[in-house]
Parts: sequence; structure tokens; C-alpha cells
Amino acid sequence: MNSWFNFWMQWTGALGISLVLSASALAETQEYKIDTLTVTAQKREENIQDVPMSMEVFTGDKIDDSGIGDMQDLVPLASNIFIKSNNAENIIVMRGVSSFKSAIYSPAGVYIDDVPAALAHMHNPALFDIERVEILKGPQGTLYGRNTESGLINLITRQPDNTFQGKLFAEYGIYDSGQGNSQLWRGGGSVSGPIMADTLFLGLSFVGLNSNGFMTDTVTGDDDVADKEHLNGRGVLRWTPSDATDVSLMMGANRESDGFGVYRLATGSNATGQNEIQSGDPGLGNDASGDYQTLRVKHQGPGWQLVSVTSRQVYDTDFTSDMDFNGGPMYADFGYDDEQYSQEIRISSDTEGTLAWVAGVYGYKEEVGTKLKVKADMAGNTMEFWNPVGEIDMEGYAFFAQATWSPVPRVHLTAGLRYDHQELDGRVVNSNTAMMKGSLPDTQAFKDSLSYDEVLPKVALSVDLTDDMITYASVAKGYQIGGFNYSMVMSPDTSSYDPEYTWNYEVGVKSQWFDQRLTVNGALFYIDIRDKQIDVNNPDAVGVPMAPDINNAGEAHTYGAELEINARPMQGLDLFAGLGLTETEIDSWVDQTKTGRVDYKGKKLVYAPDYTYNLGAQYRHHTGIFARAELSGTGRFYGDTANTVSQDPYELVNLRLGYEAESYDVVFWCKNLLDEEYYTVVDKIMATGDMNVVEGDPRLIGVTLTYRF
Repeated sequence: MNSWFNFWMQWTGALGISLVLSASALAETQEYKIDTLTVTAQKREENIQDVPMSMEVFTGDKIDDSGIGDMQDLVPLASNIFIKSNNAENIIVMRGVSSFKSAIYSPAGVYIDDVPAALAHMHNPALFDIERVEILKGPQGTLYGRNTESGLINLITRQPDNTFQGKLFAEYGIYDSGQGNSQLWRGGGSVSGPIMADTLFLGLSFVGLNSNGFMTDTVTGDDDVADKEHLNGRGVLRWTPSDATDVSLMMGANRESDGFGVYRLATGSNATGQNEIQSGDPGLGNDASGDYQTLRVKHQGPGWQLVSVTSRQVYDTDFTSDMDFNGGPMYADFGYDDEQYSQEIRISSDTEGTLAWVAGVYGYKEEVGTKLKVKADMAGNTMEFWNPVGEIDMEGYAFFAQATWSPVPRVHLTAGLRYDHQELDGRVVNSNTAMMKGSLPDTQAFKDSLSYDEVLPKVALSVDLTDDMITYASVAKGYQIGGFNYSMVMSPDTSSYDPEYTWNYEVGVKSQWFDQRLTVNGALFYIDIRDKQIDVNNPDAVGVPMAPDINNAGEAHTYGAELEINARPMQGLDLFAGLGLTETEIDSWVDQTKTGRVDYKGKKLVYAPDYTYNLGAQYRHHTGIFARAELSGTGRFYGDTANTVSQDPYELVNLRLGYEAESYDVVFWCKNLLDEEYYTVVDKIMATGDMNVVEGDPRLIGVTLTYRF
């Protein structure tokens, strides 16, 4: 708590000075208001300042102004959120709620145009042609169901209309890594407008990225082992046959190829320097592809709106990862393929009044395939040690409803309930286990069926203290779906695990000051985590140095605070700041290892920073000069349950300076100005105790050219 207090005093001191200066200017200037933001967080349109929950919104303009390219760029500008990313896995941690190793689902959901991105590997999408991104903190189980136990990120893409518009952009950057020719190219474009005025519209957009990365393999001398090639495209065909009906067919596809030479040993005799790996393993890389089709139909009735969302989504990824990180012969091939069909129909009120409501039904069917092959190259011969292949079939349906009742002016009571039914069938077959010859059968097969019926309530009370200030209190339940131990299952008793649950208790204040020139929102929260899904060592494993079981023996809690401030003290100047404080603690978690019993009670949850913050200013002059500065910070977080390996606190500074004309922009920028060395992943090698890490991006300097038409 002392670290919290010292950090809070320093942060609020600096922020207080800026707010005093801002307030002085705001008191003198009464012409420039912060734009009202309309969100659909509760599946109907609302003013963000009226929604009784902690949430942040990034508009498309803000994304462009900040140079945000994907979710990993966006996360540092939000509070109490962290993304564990290693070019294939993207686990989003909100308010300290993290997941176990090898989890294919993240505790925080990502939705794109009302459709969930199923696997955690899909949670770092390219952000282009975006209307807005809504970050909802705390469980969203009532309206969104499974796998939103800590929160939700909701992406809304731009829809074409009667205005013909388009743009093209290209950017070039150089990594200051000291590792050869480290460059980045990114470009894309969009065009949208009417095919038939007032009736039929088309929008097309794409973005591509190419980089040779910033890592060098000291064994082979290759300086492109962390290269990237990405291509994403999207199309929208919109039809409005009448004023009451709006139909959109949205389609998209992505292809990604990433070098997986990103892990290095940071400690031990085989440790390497910054931006260097010691591998020599062949073909380390990740190849991913996906496509989706979504049909959304909206119909406006007298005082109500009906929405239908039908979607198909396919995603495949195959990647090869180093296993020993020191030039040895061990590596592993992973693979996941996912196909999901979903349908949601909901109806909601769309008029102001005593009662605002939404109700709906949802159903889905999903098929997931998994594979893992652990290998070693020995004198030109490949030996397989472990080769489980999994098939998981899931289907489910839900009924949900939520209403906000205002019995008297300024008092609003929200209550919601969801019934969520899930059925899962899983099968894992492990064969060619050369390492287990004589100890285990050549082929092992495990099957299990799971079924869950969940009731997910939410209650919130909000009071309008003034026309510009509300206070609220809420309680909500969320859950993470159960599943199968597809990668290291050793016995039928450990082939599956049950859901994990969270209860979130929150109080907050949302306010606007100086005639909407200053917005100050804050929240306090406490999260109780039950039946936590944990990975524990299997002491009876034969022939495998690490064979974790997944079970529900863990209990934990998190608590903290969030503060978001936006100010517009004068024409063209925007100031913004965000702060998140999170304290996590394990209440129950015992691991029975081969060397004895280990109790993790009192330890912190993994990948849960003590704090996150951001400070920034943006100025846009009427002559076209544009400038933006951002400072973001991340507190200490741990990479293992025993809290023996960690990332120290770090800060990142980003700058942008350019000129904006009517039809073109030229922007020079620098990310990680101070060339801060930091890690996005920290882990521990069980056999040696050495720490292996994934580097964060070094300093990156570049220029972006944009042409609009």
C-alpha cells in the first residue's frame, strides 16, 4: 500500500497543477465543449455519462490522432488494463483478473460489431476504419454472457452513408534497436459512399503491415526472426429500404505471418542482450488467417427497435515456438482452428421515459481444433515427445433482459438477468509419445462432456446529483467458461475443468464541469473470484518434466480505483489523464509438486500491474499545425504464481507533430521516445529457474502521409 500512496501523491500532484491551470482557462472561455459521446454498451444508445459503470471510449478520430494501429497500441492509453502479447497469444487482463497458461479464452471479451472474437489469439485486431472502441470494466455477463468475467472491449466499425469519402495513408518507421535493418511499413485506405442515394451504400477498407522486426538470432545471425506481414480487409454493404429498416452485410478477412523469434533468456548463463535471442531453431513463426460474415438488421418501431445479428466466423493459427531458448534443439508446434456461428435477436426501447429496457435471445455453435507437438532435432533426426490433438464442440443459448426504471426524477434503478446454457464435448488423443515408451501407452485418448446452466444477474442504482453529475453503485456477476486440458492431459480425472466466477462490486461518480469543458469520472471496485481456473503441476506425471493439470481450486480477490479526466481549456487544446490502481491477492491456491507442497496464499495474480496511468495533451491550431504528447506508465507485475519473476515499473513517451491540410496530412512521430526497455511477457523456465521474456518495442521513429478525398 505504501507504493500506492507514494505513486498517488506524485501523480495527483502533477495532475493537480495541470487541472488548476486548466480550470483557470476554462473559467475564462465558455465556447468549446467536449463532444457528447453516444455508446451502445448496454445494447441501446445512451450518453456515456449516464451509464452506471466504469468505461472508456476511443473514437475513430482519437485512434487516428494517437496513431493507434492495433489493440496493443490502445491498451496503454486505458486504465487498469494490460495485454499479455507474444505475437500469437493475446490475453487481456482487466482489473487484475488473469487466466492460466495455455488458456484459449481470455477473461475479457472482445466484440466486433456485436460478434465475439472467440479465441484469445484473436484479441489484438488491427484498428482501422473504426467508429469507436468502448472499454467496459467489470463483468458483462448479463448482456454478453460467457468469457466477459472481467470486462469487454466493444469495437464498432464505420458504416457507409450518403457522403462519398475516402482516404489513403502510408507510414514508414525505423526501430532504434541496434539490430540490423529494423524497419516498419504500414499503409491502407478506405472508400465509402452511396450506390443509390438514400438506399444503398458501400464501404471498403484495408490495411497492411510489413516489418523485419527488431530481434536478431545470435546463433544464425538472422535479423528478421521477429518479422511481421499483416493484411486486413473489410467490406460493408448497407441497404435502407425505408426510414425504419437498416440492413448491413459486413465481411472481412485477415492474413498474418509473424516471426516467433521473440523469447529470450534474461537471466542465467545463456542470457542474451536486449533485442537478441539465442535459438537456432528452424522456422519459428506464426501463420494466422481468418474471415467473417455478419448480417445485421435493424427495424425501428413506435418506441422500440428490433435488432438481429447473424454471424459466421473462421480463424486458424499455426505457430512454432522455441522451447529451451538457448540454442538447443527443442521446439514446439501449436495450432488452433475455430469456426463459430451465432445468432442474436434483441428488442429495446428507444425513447426517454420512466422505463428503458432491452431483452433478447442468443445462440451459438462453435468447433475448436487444437494441436501441440513437442519435438527435438537430434543430428538431423526429429524426435517427437508429445503430440496431443484435441477436438472441442460447443453450443449454447441464452435469454437476457435488462431494464432501467426511474420511479422519481433523478433516481434510476437498473436490474438485469441472463440465463446461459452451455454444452461442450471434448476429445484429446495423444500419440507418438516416444518419450513415454515403456511408461505409458503409445496412444492415449480422453473424452468428456460438460453442461452448464448459469444465472447472471446485475443490479445498479444511480442518482443524478445535478444535471452534470451522477453517482452510482452496482453489483454484477460474470463467468469464464469451463473446458478441457487439451495440451497436457495425463488422466481422465484431469481432462476437464469447470467455469470460473466473479462478483464485481462498484461505486462511482461521473461528472462534467465548466459547461462541459471538463469531464471527471471515477470508480472504486472490489472483485471476488471463485472456482478460479488454475494450472497446477501433476506430481504423478511420467516422463514429462512439466505436465500441468487445470482445476478450480483457486480463490482470489482484486480491488482498486479508476480515474479518467478530459479537459478542453481553449480552442484546439485537449488534455487527458487516466489512472488505474489494482491490488490482487490469492486467497487459496495449493500446488502439490514433486518436491513438496507449495501454498500461494497471499501472492499476487499474474500479469496484474499495481497501477497504470496515462497523461497527455493534444493541440490543433487553425493553421493546420498538429501536436500530441502522451506519457503512459505500467506498474510492477509478476509472470509466475510464486511471484519470483516480474517486470519492474516502466514508462513510455510518444510524440506526434504534423501539418493537416484540407486533403492531406503529414505527421512525424516517435514511439517510446526514451527507448525504455521493458517486457510484455515474463516467465520462468521450470528446469533452471531462469527468466524468459518477450521484449516490448524499442524506440520507433517514423512519418505518416495521409490523403483524403
